[in-house]
Amino acid sequence: MSKVNKYTNSSFLIILLSLSASAVYRHFENGVILSLNNYLAFVCLVISLIIWLVKSNIVSVAILILLLLGTINIINFTAEVFKLSYFGMGSDSNSLSLNPIGLPLLIIYCIVNRSAVKGIAERLTYGPDMDQFYYKKFNSNSQDELNKIFADFNDYPPEAQIALNKLKREKDNN
Repeated sequence: MSKVNKYTNSSFLIILLSLSASAVYRHFENGVILSLNNYLAFVCLVISLIIWLVKSNIVSVAILILLLLGTINIINFTAEVFKLSYFGMGSDSNSLSLNPIGLPLLIIYCIVNRSAVKGIAERLTYGPDMDQFYYKKFNSNSQDELNKIFADFNDYPPEAQIALNKLKREKDNN
């Protein structure tokens, strides 16, 4: 994972933590009642933080899921419920709608962290056979090209890293 991806993931986790901390503060200070969506957001955020600490290569997926769920108001990081529904500004709590805070966050995340989002989309599109896809792709490269690829090893998705390690073991054995 590149430094840009690490900084982006860390920044977005800090933003979501700040929004959640603000909601908790408003709950205790002003008596604002938090909804189930808030508590779901807190649990999902804690899970994402644990993933960030333990397995940083999949934290992009966790953050993207958080932002997607926050965009359609399934989870809510703020004490207030902001909605843009099909019929304009909506107050019906049972309908799915767009969150005007979550949507820009999602768009900015996708723009800034486009390489990770592209990798996630490829994994969803191609499925678990991606390591074979990368193996075939890298196997056709020359040794000079492979050396350049190994220089940027951490910037590649996990499936590509698996394929590169397999190729390296095979080349070392020959």
